[in-house]
Amino acid sequence: MGNPPWDVLEPHTLEFYSEYDPNFRALERTASAKRIKELHAQHPSLDEKWRSYEALFSEASSYFKETEAYEA
Repeated sequence: MGNPPWDVLEPHTLEFYSEYDPNFRALERTASAKRIKELHAQHPSLDEKWRSYEALFSEASSYFKETEAYEA
């Protein structure tokens, strides 16, 4: 555990969308934004999956900011 913890918990589009397009990591920023829109159009449930993915990071970040998480 660092003091302060330097790691920031945040969702990563490369990690998430690579599950739906193995070539996603190779795309440049503009192309990746376009591909995200295409993937969401192809997979109607992707909006909810992305929101759930984001929520995991938000919940974990909130937990690690609570002092109770570090009590022995």
